[in-house]
Amino acid sequence: MHYLLFYSTVEDYAQRRGRFRAAHLEHARRAVERGELVLGGALADPVDRAVLLFRGSSPAAAEAFAAEDPYVQNGLVKSWQVREWTTVVGRDAEVKIPGEASWAERAKPPGVRPLMQASGVRRGHTKLQQAARAPRALILGHPGR
Repeated sequence: MHYLLFYSTVEDYAQRRGRFRAAHLEHARRAVERGELVLGGALADPVDRAVLLFRGSSPAAAEAFAAEDPYVQNGLVKSWQVREWTTVVGRDAEVKIPGEASWAERAKPPGVRPLMQASGVRRGHTKLQQAARAPRALILGHPGR
């Protein structure tokens, strides 16, 4: 399943985070290496919240991340919350909707011709290869003297 960790940050978060940023990012990198954290970052304009996406069998990894995060421990985060996120669309969606084709099945719709056929390129030649065989005047745009 996917879990979203929401942070509400203090007013002056953007100004204060520099002192703790390296430790926070190292904490995040370790969570990525363990396969727990998928994506994360602060929301912009205003920088008053952050969202981190976790993958796991329970919210435990997201909760442990927040409890051990230098931003939380040093008062840059006013509050945090973990919510289960039911993902149903996209390559990494966790829930398959009954009766719907998988992402891989949808990625290749029937009746779509390969790009070379659709663009009019014949005999496997690319447009660059065709241009290389064209008269010099066509390529350089001069009369061909």
